[in-house]
Amino acid sequence: MKDIDELLSVHIQGDSDYLQQLLLILIENAFKYTSSGYVEISSLQKGGYAGIQVSDTGIGMNPDELSHIFERFYRADVSRGKTSGYGLGLSIAKWIINEHSGTIEVMSKENEGSTFIVWLPMTNTI
Repeated sequence: MKDIDELLSVHIQGDSDYLQQLLLILIENAFKYTSSGYVEISSLQKGGYAGIQVSDTGIGMNPDELSHIFERFYRADVSRGKTSGYGLGLSIAKWIINEHSGTIEVMSKENEGSTFIVWLPMTNTI
């Protein structure tokens, strides 16, 4: 895991507005579901891909929810949280990632937090 500044020398080809929206969704969700604790953003590089990792110490999710979180309108057990939303953010994030030939990893444990890692292919040009 590296400081996010490590990505300054990394180039990916993509739509800056969509990529900004992707990061906004992940960071906003991390803060939304973390009433106490912290949110951390870091970077990784592996096999020609740049990774942006967003981790939190929030409410987390149980394993049964993870397979559904990228579905449109899906809300994980709304009775657990006091957050509003329509269940569209992560489905939009997944679409943006797919459009940029990327992937996403999710690790989460209920009452301990979640980690999302977005992997985007690096390019040699700006």
